[in-house]
Amino acid sequence: MNYQDIKTFLTIVSSSSLSKAAEVLFVSQPALSHRLSALEEELGTELIIRKKGSRTLELTDAGQRFVPLARKWEQLWLETSKIQYEKPQDILRIANVDSLNFYFMPQVIGSFLGKHKRCSFHIDTIRKLRDEAYILPNEANYRVGILAGAQGMTTEAQNALLKILEEPPKHLLFILTCENRSQLLPTIRSRTVCLPLTGVTEDQAVTVLRERLPGRPEEELRRAATVFGGVIGQALQGLEDDTFRQVTTLAPAIARALTASDELELLRLTNKMTKDKETLTGVLTCLPLLFRDALACRYGTPSRISVDPDCAEELSHRLTREQLAALIDTVEDLQHARVYNMNEALFLTLMCSRLRQAAGK
Repeated sequence: MNYQDIKTFLTIVSSSSLSKAAEVLFVSQPALSHRLSALEEELGTELIIRKKGSRTLELTDAGQRFVPLARKWEQLWLETSKIQYEKPQDILRIANVDSLNFYFMPQVIGSFLGKHKRCSFHIDTIRKLRDEAYILPNEANYRVGILAGAQGMTTEAQNALLKILEEPPKHLLFILTCENRSQLLPTIRSRTVCLPLTGVTEDQAVTVLRERLPGRPEEELRRAATVFGGVIGQALQGLEDDTFRQVTTLAPAIARALTASDELELLRLTNKMTKDKETLTGVLTCLPLLFRDALACRYGTPSRISVDPDCAEELSHRLTREQLAALIDTVEDLQHARVYNMNEALFLTLMCSRLRQAAGK
């Protein structure tokens, strides 16, 4: 029995229909029936009476007794899931008039949360939003609530928001933007539709960079677009504030240090990024590009996206194909690990250890 089983059962109970519950959970009705049957089999008793031709469901005696237990189970899951989410250490409280809150503050808060990842929405903010959600729109058919940087919500704030997400007014639409949906509680994710947003292509990014930074070498613009993953704003900032130069210098140095005899060299290099998250992000983007290019060199395939062709060529001779593949996987794992707001010094120590291990050191 797991959280998915409990959520399935409670959704069926609240919907009083398998078809409606399947729509809410975004699964097919046969898949939903299979989940329910598996739960009943594990419990050793029937929970719901299924009648052909009936549009509503009826709980058995065991099912009625299981409902409060399932709700307690769900609440316990929510409480224990807090362990997975590190609470932000800073809470920003802003008192403002409604006009500024509506016209001005969304852009300010969105920009602030983008720069200060560890700040959060206080629960009072969510409760205020929840109360105002029931006010009918004056001129349009809908009201739209936008929560930028929803990963900044505390667990308490997410639980407060959950109540309105379960039964939203017909005139209300909520849009939550989030860098990684895994930072939201499972109950929030299950009641929202995820719409992944992909970045622009490298050619599109280069076109914009060329327009914004006339006179810059084409090769530099293309490498910047690659290093910053097609995120035009980061590429522009990186080219203007010297982050790009730091990244394209540091990433090859770190890659070469993996094959050096001096074990401390890697620590010295990574220590430079202790208080520089932008450079660290760029380096973690560059490293797999270097390792992929090194693999391409080993297979005799011309490199297209290399940050440093000379470095890629060196790595192709010093590391085996298995080691290069392991390094690519390791960097991807490290990128995912950063989502959980790990202490930077601890993360860099982990980074050195994992990279050296993947390189066979």
